[in-house]
This record gives sequence, C-alpha cells and structure tokens, in this order.
Amino acid sequence: MIRKRFILPVVLTTVLGGAVIGTNKIQAYNANPFADLAQMISQKFGVDQTKVQAVLDQYKAEEQQKRQAEMETKMETRLSQLVTEGKITAGQKQAIIDEHNLIQTKYGLLNMQGKTPAERKTLMEQRKADIEAWAKAQGIVVQYLGFGFGFDGGRGGFRR
Repeated sequence: MIRKRFILPVVLTTVLGGAVIGTNKIQAYNANPFADLAQMISQKFGVDQTKVQAVLDQYKAEEQQKRQAEMETKMETRLSQLVTEGKITAGQKQAIIDEHNLIQTKYGLLNMQGKTPAERKTLMEQRKADIEAWAKAQGIVVQYLGFGFGFDGGRGGFRR
C-alpha cells in the first residue's frame, strides 16, 4: 500500500518533467532551427557565423516562398474545379483569393512569432470567426475555402 502511494507521484512527476523538458527543447529548436548548423559550419570551415546564418536564412526564405507558390497554385486549381462544378461562381472564386491574401497578411505566420500559446490560440479563434463571418456574408460554403484558409481540405473544420 505504501509503495503504491509512492510510485504514482514519482511516475507522474517523471512524465510531466519529461514533457516540460521536451516542450522547451522543441520551442528552442523552432526559434532558430539553423543556429546549431550555422555554428557547426562556421567552426568547420572557418567562416564567420553571421555570414553562414545569413545564407541559411536566405535559403529558408526561398523555400518558404516556393511552398507558398505551390499552395497558391493548388488553391487556384481547386477553386477553378469548384467553378467548373458550379459550386461557386467566378466572382466568388476571385473574392476567395482576395480574402485569402488579406487573411494571410492579417494572420500570417510572422504575426504569430513571439506570441504565447494562449495568444496564438486567441488569434486563431479570431481568424476562424473572421473567415466564417466573411464566407457567410459572401454566400460561400465554408468547406469550399479549403486549406488556403487553414481548413482541412474542404472537410469543414480547421486543421489542428
């Protein structure tokens, strides 16, 4: 009986401690995932670490631009298909594209940096409410907005 009272708190403390440590490591990595790589390259080749970091940052930015372009192409194709199927009009398609660009500016990834998890959650909830209100005002079914707005491929809910 005494062992059971002792074991449960020890196990819970160990599990919670591991979760906190793991979360801190993930947050540190996400802050600048290339920092260790830049330092390693700098030391290995005798190059100024700030120059290496600048190259890595440029690479990261270019990759993000490529991914963004691919996503926009996919969204354009999907919306064109919805127009062809008669689910939305060409005017609604353009309105969706325009609103997508506005939402990206207002709630884009850069606006999330430096925010606490609670602040991010609040922003995401506001984003969802803004999008749903806009879609309703436009007479557009929310599911048609798809991944370009953070919805899960037209199945109706937000990705989690």
